[in-house]
Amino acid sequence: MYNIQNPHPMKQMQNKGIDFKGQRIYIGIDVHLRSWSVTAMALPYYKVQSTLPPSATALRSFLDCRFPRREYVACYESGFTGFSTYYSLVACGIECHVVNAADVPSTQYESVMKTDRVDSTKLARMLASGTFRDVYPRAKEELDDRAVLRLRHKTQMRIAGMKAEAHAALQRGGNPRAFRAEAHVLVEGFHRVAAVRRAAFPHEPLDTVRRLASRGHAAAAALDDEAHP
Repeated sequence: MYNIQNPHPMKQMQNKGIDFKGQRIYIGIDVHLRSWSVTAMALPYYKVQSTLPPSATALRSFLDCRFPRREYVACYESGFTGFSTYYSLVACGIECHVVNAADVPSTQYESVMKTDRVDSTKLARMLASGTFRDVYPRAKEELDDRAVLRLRHKTQMRIAGMKAEAHAALQRGGNPRAFRAEAHVLVEGFHRVAAVRRAAFPHEPLDTVRRLASRGHAAAAALDDEAHP
């Protein structure tokens, strides 16, 4: 009998869907400020490339659409974002690895024809082959503590440099009375630095910040004593 829904019963419908069951999806990410160039690779030959917003949630949505309910492994080169990208990807359920850019293998063609897609493809291929070495991701709390200590050290060095420059200017002039205006500017500068430092280190004792600002007053008082013996 003729079936209108299947006019050719001997011909079976071809299923073009690709089953990724049991596979890991390897993702190479070329990280930029305004976009991520992504290459998702499933062994042995399937590859999808796209440019996405710089967001781990956008990447997760893209992967769930193309490779639903699979295991995702991502990789990106260490750079200006530090480990923030790593932590955002891990929070979205994506296994992530951070590598040194100098350790990524590249062909001559890829070195000459360098694009974002080529870079993300290199990362995905390296990740799939297993020939990579991670950059050790430290705990987020430890990274935050290091950032605060670096900022504190840089602030202290800048304050010391400002003092040295002001002292050198007074010495070159030879007449401290002529530089009394500069001394008052120096006091103002110390007050501003103290305010910035107080904002950067809110848990630092207040007397330390006040001591920093009082050094400007001491310098001005010393100039007055020298100018009026």
